[in-house]
Amino acid sequence: MDLGKILYVDDDKLLTSTFSTLMKVEGFKNVVVYNNPVEAIEYLKLEAPDLIISDFIMPEMNGLEFLREAKKLYPETSMILLTAYADKENAIKTINEIGVYKYIEKPWDNDDLIMNIRNGIERSHLLANLREKIAQLEEAKAKLTEYSEHLEELVAERTKELTIANMKLSGIINYCADGIIIIDSQGNIEQVNPACENMVGMT
Repeated sequence: MDLGKILYVDDDKLLTSTFSTLMKVEGFKNVVVYNNPVEAIEYLKLEAPDLIISDFIMPEMNGLEFLREAKKLYPETSMILLTAYADKENAIKTINEIGVYKYIEKPWDNDDLIMNIRNGIERSHLLANLREKIAQLEEAKAKLTEYSEHLEELVAERTKELTIANMKLSGIINYCADGIIIIDSQGNIEQVNPACENMVGMT
Protein backbone atom coordinates (compact mmCIF):
# COMPACT_ATOMS: atom_id res chain seq x y z
CA MET A 1 0.00 0.00 0.00
CA ASP A 2 1.33 3.44 -0.97
CA LEU A 3 1.34 5.56 2.19
CA GLY A 4 2.53 8.67 0.38
CA LYS A 5 5.78 10.21 -0.86
CA ILE A 6 7.98 11.84 1.80
CA LEU A 7 10.89 14.22 1.24
CA TYR A 8 13.31 14.71 4.16
CA VAL A 9 16.09 17.29 3.98
CA ASP A 10 18.86 17.43 6.59
CA ASP A 11 22.59 18.11 6.27
CA ASP A 12 23.23 15.44 8.93
CA LYS A 13 23.77 12.20 6.98
CA LEU A 14 23.39 10.09 10.11
CA LEU A 15 19.91 11.51 10.69
CA THR A 16 18.76 11.02 7.08
CA SER A 17 20.00 7.41 7.27
CA THR A 18 18.21 6.87 10.61
CA PHE A 19 15.04 8.44 9.21
CA SER A 20 15.10 6.23 6.10
CA THR A 21 15.45 3.11 8.26
CA LEU A 22 12.58 4.19 10.53
CA MET A 23 10.32 4.84 7.54
CA LYS A 24 11.01 1.39 6.10
CA VAL A 25 10.15 -0.21 9.43
CA GLU A 26 6.88 1.76 9.51
CA GLY A 27 5.95 0.72 5.97
CA PHE A 28 6.72 3.96 4.13
CA LYS A 29 8.32 2.82 0.89
CA ASN A 30 8.42 6.10 -1.02
CA VAL A 31 10.96 8.15 0.93
CA VAL A 32 13.51 10.53 -0.60
CA VAL A 33 16.27 12.17 1.45
CA TYR A 34 18.67 14.99 0.64
CA ASN A 35 21.58 16.43 2.60
CA ASN A 36 21.63 19.59 0.51
CA PRO A 37 18.52 21.84 0.43
CA VAL A 38 19.52 23.39 -2.90
CA GLU A 39 19.57 19.95 -4.51
CA ALA A 40 16.22 19.19 -2.84
CA ILE A 41 14.69 22.28 -4.48
CA GLU A 42 15.79 21.00 -7.89
CA TYR A 43 14.15 17.66 -7.06
CA LEU A 44 10.91 19.43 -6.11
CA LYS A 45 10.78 21.10 -9.50
CA LEU A 46 10.30 17.63 -10.98
CA GLU A 47 8.51 15.65 -8.26
CA ALA A 48 5.53 16.40 -6.01
CA PRO A 49 5.77 14.87 -2.50
CA ASP A 50 2.88 14.37 -0.08
CA LEU A 51 4.94 15.58 2.88
CA ILE A 52 8.10 17.65 3.24
CA ILE A 53 10.30 17.50 6.35
CA SER A 54 13.24 19.83 6.80
CA ASP A 55 15.89 20.52 9.40
CA PHE A 56 16.14 24.14 10.57
CA ILE A 57 19.88 24.85 10.68
CA MET A 58 21.57 23.90 7.40
CA PRO A 59 24.37 25.43 5.31
CA GLU A 60 23.61 27.36 2.10
CA MET A 61 19.89 27.56 2.92
CA ASN A 62 18.19 27.15 6.29
CA GLY A 63 14.99 25.16 6.77
CA LEU A 64 12.67 28.15 6.69
CA GLU A 65 14.19 29.43 3.45
CA PHE A 66 13.92 25.96 1.96
CA LEU A 67 10.30 25.49 3.00
CA ARG A 68 9.42 28.95 1.71
CA GLU A 69 10.65 27.91 -1.74
CA ALA A 70 8.90 24.54 -1.46
CA LYS A 71 5.66 26.32 -0.52
CA LYS A 72 5.75 28.28 -3.77
CA LEU A 73 5.80 25.01 -5.69
CA TYR A 74 3.32 23.03 -3.57
CA PRO A 75 1.12 25.25 -1.39
CA GLU A 76 -1.15 22.38 -0.28
CA THR A 77 1.66 20.02 0.78
CA SER A 78 2.07 19.63 4.54
CA MET A 79 5.49 20.65 5.86
CA ILE A 80 7.25 19.76 9.10
CA LEU A 81 10.22 21.72 10.47
CA LEU A 82 12.72 19.98 12.75
CA THR A 83 14.35 22.26 15.31
CA ALA A 84 16.86 21.83 18.09
CA TYR A 85 15.63 23.16 21.43
CA ALA A 86 18.03 26.12 21.26
CA ASP A 87 16.62 27.17 17.88
CA LYS A 88 12.98 26.71 18.85
CA GLU A 89 12.21 30.35 19.68
CA ASN A 90 13.69 31.76 16.47
CA ALA A 91 11.97 29.12 14.37
CA ILE A 92 8.50 29.70 15.85
CA LYS A 93 8.68 33.42 15.06
CA THR A 94 8.76 32.78 11.33
CA ILE A 95 6.85 29.50 11.04
CA ASN A 96 3.48 31.25 10.71
CA GLU A 97 4.76 33.32 7.81
CA ILE A 98 5.24 30.16 5.77
CA GLY A 99 2.31 28.17 7.07
CA VAL A 100 4.33 25.19 8.34
CA TYR A 101 2.06 22.33 9.42
CA LYS A 102 4.14 21.28 12.46
CA TYR A 103 7.48 21.84 14.14
CA ILE A 104 9.13 18.99 16.00
CA GLU A 105 12.03 19.26 18.38
CA LYS A 106 15.18 17.18 17.87
CA PRO A 107 15.90 14.56 18.94
CA TRP A 108 12.43 13.45 17.89
CA ASP A 109 10.23 10.86 19.53
CA ASN A 110 9.60 8.13 16.96
CA ASP A 111 5.92 7.60 17.83
CA ASP A 112 5.21 11.34 17.78
CA LEU A 113 7.06 11.76 14.49
CA ILE A 114 5.18 8.90 12.83
CA MET A 115 1.83 10.23 14.04
CA ASN A 116 2.56 13.70 12.65
CA ILE A 117 3.79 12.23 9.37
CA ARG A 118 0.59 10.22 8.89
CA ASN A 119 -1.59 13.19 9.82
CA GLY A 120 0.42 15.50 7.56
CA ILE A 121 0.06 13.20 4.55
CA GLU A 122 -3.67 12.86 5.18
CA ARG A 123 -3.93 16.64 5.40
CA SER A 124 -2.11 17.04 2.08
CA HIS A 125 -4.49 14.60 0.40
CA LEU A 126 -7.55 16.34 1.85
CA LEU A 127 -6.33 19.76 0.68
CA ALA A 128 -5.57 18.39 -2.79
CA ASN A 129 -9.04 16.83 -3.01
CA LEU A 130 -10.59 20.06 -1.79
CA ARG A 131 -8.73 22.05 -4.42
CA GLU A 132 -9.95 19.62 -7.10
CA LYS A 133 -13.55 19.90 -5.91
CA ILE A 134 -13.32 23.70 -5.85
CA ALA A 135 -11.98 23.67 -9.42
CA GLN A 136 -14.86 21.41 -10.49
CA LEU A 137 -17.38 23.72 -8.81
CA GLU A 138 -15.83 26.77 -10.48
CA GLU A 139 -16.05 25.04 -13.85
CA ALA A 140 -19.69 24.06 -13.25
CA LYS A 141 -20.47 27.61 -12.11
CA ALA A 142 -18.91 29.05 -15.27
CA LYS A 143 -20.93 26.69 -17.46
CA LEU A 144 -24.14 27.54 -15.57
CA THR A 145 -23.46 31.26 -15.97
CA GLU A 146 -22.86 30.80 -19.68
CA TYR A 147 -26.03 28.74 -20.02
CA SER A 148 -28.08 31.33 -18.10
CA GLU A 149 -26.76 34.14 -20.30
CA HIS A 150 -27.83 32.30 -23.44
CA LEU A 151 -31.06 30.82 -22.06
CA GLU A 152 -33.25 33.76 -23.14
CA GLU A 153 -31.71 33.65 -26.59
CA LEU A 154 -32.28 29.89 -26.80
CA VAL A 155 -35.92 30.22 -25.68
CA ALA A 156 -36.58 32.98 -28.21
CA GLU A 157 -34.99 30.91 -30.98
CA ARG A 158 -36.99 27.82 -30.02
CA THR A 159 -40.23 29.84 -29.82
CA LYS A 160 -39.57 31.21 -33.31
CA GLU A 161 -38.99 27.70 -34.63
CA LEU A 162 -42.24 26.45 -33.07
CA THR A 163 -44.18 29.43 -34.43
CA ILE A 164 -42.89 28.80 -37.95
CA ALA A 165 -43.69 25.09 -37.62
CA ASN A 166 -47.23 25.88 -36.47
CA MET A 167 -47.76 28.31 -39.33
CA LYS A 168 -46.60 25.68 -41.83
CA LEU A 169 -48.88 23.08 -40.25
CA SER A 170 -51.86 25.46 -40.29
CA GLY A 171 -51.17 26.26 -43.95
CA ILE A 172 -51.08 22.57 -44.82
CA ILE A 173 -54.34 21.95 -42.98
CA ASN A 174 -56.16 24.98 -44.41
CA TYR A 175 -55.15 24.42 -48.00
CA CYS A 176 -55.50 20.65 -47.98
CA ALA A 177 -58.15 19.36 -50.44
CA ASP A 178 -59.12 16.67 -47.98
CA GLY A 179 -61.40 17.40 -45.11
CA ILE A 180 -59.55 17.51 -41.80
CA ILE A 181 -60.99 17.65 -38.31
CA ILE A 182 -58.65 18.03 -35.33
CA ILE A 183 -59.96 16.92 -31.94
CA ASP A 184 -58.38 17.00 -28.49
CA SER A 185 -57.88 14.08 -26.12
CA GLN A 186 -61.42 14.60 -24.78
CA GLY A 187 -63.00 14.31 -28.21
CA ASN A 188 -63.73 18.03 -28.55
CA ILE A 189 -63.29 19.60 -31.96
CA GLU A 190 -60.39 22.04 -31.99
CA GLN A 191 -60.08 22.85 -35.68
CA VAL A 192 -61.87 22.15 -38.96
CA ASN A 193 -60.30 23.05 -42.30
CA PRO A 194 -62.23 24.80 -45.13
CA ALA A 195 -62.42 21.59 -47.20
CA CYS A 196 -64.22 19.85 -44.35
CA GLU A 197 -66.58 22.81 -43.89
CA ASN A 198 -67.50 22.66 -47.56
CA MET A 199 -68.07 18.92 -47.37
CA VAL A 200 -70.49 19.10 -44.41
CA GLY A 201 -71.92 22.50 -45.28
CA MET A 202 -71.16 23.95 -41.86
CA THR A 203 -68.68 26.48 -40.47
